[in-house]
Amino acid sequence: AVNVLGVLWRSQGRAEPGLPLDRIANALAADHDDVLDVLKALSKLGYVVSTQDKQSTRWVLASDPRSAALGPLIDALLIDRTQPHIGQTPVLLNAVALSLRDTPVLLSHLFEEPGALPENTQMVQNNKTTRSGGGDSPEETDHVESQ
Repeated sequence: AVNVLGVLWRSQGRAEPGLPLDRIANALAADHDDVLDVLKALSKLGYVVSTQDKQSTRWVLASDPRSAALGPLIDALLIDRTQPHIGQTPVLLNAVALSLRDTPVLLSHLFEEPGALPENTQMVQNNKTTRSGGGDSPEETDHVESQ
């Protein structure tokens, strides 16, 4: 889904707005039916819309990626970590991690400056402790994570 949004993002500013399904699928080297399913899901979420002209249906961004949050996309379309290209998109993995920590991540962070994601300045410490062997001193069961 994010790759589809990226293709549409990069197509902005052309004489004709948006792209037809076949151009999006070709740009992603993906199956047309799979891309159409993604476009329909993105449309339901308000990220894209289809437009009809005399010749074809074109898909355009319906929201400004500078203000559209990534969170709803993650909530609706859980990222499949087994996708072959996911490892080639570390900025996406970082964005998902930040979004899951409630750090706002905008779509534009993925497209404009891929290395410039907001940082989570919060340090998280688990406070779970257990008593081991019935003793009085608590034992840490989880460790401190720095974000």
